[in-house]
Amino acid sequence: MILTIDVGNTNVVLGCVEDGVVVSRSRLATNTSDLPNDYAMKMRQSFAFDSIDYHEFEGAILSSVVPQVNRAIRSAVRKLTGLECIIVGAGIKTGVNVKIDDPGTLAGDLITGTVGALSMYKPPIIIVDMGTATTIVAVDKDGAYIGGAIVPGVNLSFEALSQGTSLLPNISIEAPRKCIATNTVDSMKSGAVFGTAAMIDGTAEEIAKVCVHSGDTSAFEKLAENYNIQSVDVSDKTACKKMIKSIIANSFFETERETQPRKKAALPVTCPLNIDLVFEQLMAHIERGADKFDLIIPLNVFKLAVEKKPELLAFFKIGSTERQRVSLRLFYTDSTLEEDDSMEVFILSLAHVFFNSSFQLYYISQADYSKYGGLCVLNDCFAVCGIRDPFSGEALCASISNHESVEKIYHSALSYFYKQTSVFDHAKPYSEKAKKYSYKYATNPSHVYILGEMFPIYMDSEIQKLVFNTQLSPTSADSNKNFYYEYAGTTSVYIFESVFLNYFVDGSMCINNTRHIVLGREERKHHIETLLQRMKEGSGLDIYIVRDINPVLKANDCRFSIFSAADVCLVINCCEESEEREAYYITSDKGCAVVERLIAKLKALPDDILLSKERSMEYIQKSLRII
Repeated sequence: MILTIDVGNTNVVLGCVEDGVVVSRSRLATNTSDLPNDYAMKMRQSFAFDSIDYHEFEGAILSSVVPQVNRAIRSAVRKLTGLECIIVGAGIKTGVNVKIDDPGTLAGDLITGTVGALSMYKPPIIIVDMGTATTIVAVDKDGAYIGGAIVPGVNLSFEALSQGTSLLPNISIEAPRKCIATNTVDSMKSGAVFGTAAMIDGTAEEIAKVCVHSGDTSAFEKLAENYNIQSVDVSDKTACKKMIKSIIANSFFETERETQPRKKAALPVTCPLNIDLVFEQLMAHIERGADKFDLIIPLNVFKLAVEKKPELLAFFKIGSTERQRVSLRLFYTDSTLEEDDSMEVFILSLAHVFFNSSFQLYYISQADYSKYGGLCVLNDCFAVCGIRDPFSGEALCASISNHESVEKIYHSALSYFYKQTSVFDHAKPYSEKAKKYSYKYATNPSHVYILGEMFPIYMDSEIQKLVFNTQLSPTSADSNKNFYYEYAGTTSVYIFESVFLNYFVDGSMCINNTRHIVLGREERKHHIETLLQRMKEGSGLDIYIVRDINPVLKANDCRFSIFSAADVCLVINCCEESEEREAYYITSDKGCAVVERLIAKLKALPDDILLSKERSMEYIQKSLRII
């Protein structure tokens, strides 16, 4: 099976082709801000809906008119299938002779359309593709691409009218009731539709001329056969034009045809929520200036909402720290992690976003998720619930605004979560809870660090004396000594390349979530030499350099550091200093499992992205020259 990808200005069309037959076709929105993981998630969901096993793809090919997304889509395909996409463009042998001024500038969609047309019809051919832009391509009798025209598409025409004028509204594409319209909306529809038809009408006349003059009637005969139109005399230009007009009239507003019926997808475990409906409801209440937000929402829905509107995330962050009137409860299940490869990073990044905030994250069982999965409720405002049609079993979505009903739903869900253990446990610096967790962490024989910022890692007595007695207060020194003493067990450190290099250059080091220190040139040189010596001795300290750009966790996205032991993990928010800022401890089994999943993904990175212990030692040794 071959994966074909057509990237247009509006949509990314995925086609699965098996033995020359399109067995599945789906659309994604073209978004230049989407990352590889975003596209990978959306592709996987589309394949799952059509019951397509993406592991069965034998090849992939990409045609694009939006170069900005090519890298992300290629990476997404590589992540899902392990395949490298062939990109249609200059240098690709298609068998088509391109006779234009600069063949290297020919867009991939035009050349692929030409190749497809030539596989079905004998030339000469004129190809009309109606997308965001309407393209008209001419292929001569020898099968050579000789040029074409590009005009604004129907949607683009509507948008231009609405945005470029003061009085014309933004409307949807619908067939006009009549050519001579008597109101503004119908006039716009008439102009766009009949204007486009007239433009294609004129092109149809030229098509007739080309076909007639060539003496080749196969193209028209094939068209007549495909569209069940009575054969016409190709020598009659008027008849040819009428036939083409008939085809256009029948297909202009036709929804996308399926070349083969879709395989019926199994019903999902939960009733999915309409993300747009949730988003609209949330934004409406924010815009009204509501000063109290008690929100319960599935984690995956919340992630989609804040990705769509980043200011929504900013609202929760600011509201939580300044007004103290935002309560956010998120919940997820195992399937949430399985369906989104970036979900572990998102969960852990919440500690960075919501420091000192009133938010909780819960894991719930699959059985309970089937009840609560289709639920988003904002107390005193609205509830959006997933329901099923009792007769067809179809998943539906309903919005509830009745005050009493919303309150009942909210408190019912709240009573359930009160019985669950939160994934994160908040603790203020130097509090008894923080001391308890730190001691539990320190006494564990095995530790894993994922560092978004430089931390002590290991320091001999000389550096400890300098750091803890000179640059820290007595209280802070005592607390951190317990945390950073040499452990009897093993410590594996995953640190970004840029983090290490920054430390080499400026000596900045984060001690905990409240303080930074700066080591001088000689001190940090001594520190790094000590680390190298311990690694060479095989004393249990292993450091791995991770490239900043990688498929699991990019350095720019890692605004936190993770300290993991078997049954307790500490998430420290990087980049900001505050004596009152809370640390986030993960003590639940499910929470620790999220960290373990992330660590496992890092360990599985290829050698050119995650340097081995030996290569990391070589890297660190060479980097000492910087100091």
